[in-house]
Amino acid sequence: MLYPKSPRHRDSGFLERIRGMGCIVCGIRPVDAHHLKSRAAGGPDTASNVVPICRKHHTESHTIGQRSFSKKYALGWFDD
Repeated sequence: MLYPKSPRHRDSGFLERIRGMGCIVCGIRPVDAHHLKSRAAGGPDTASNVVPICRKHHTESHTIGQRSFSKKYALGWFDD
């Protein structure tokens, strides 16, 4: 039996504020609003789940994985 996906609640204003910040790694602009827990996995548009990150570093985070990326730049996203 298939279950429908839960609806996404997008906070456009919040995401625009994030996009107005500098990259958390290098400080440059423009940035993407990067979800630590993806929206597809139920991650919310909240300050604890979204960070401003430039396209270069956003791509790197998805290429090497978020845990490795967080460790490389000492971001503490997944400190256990």
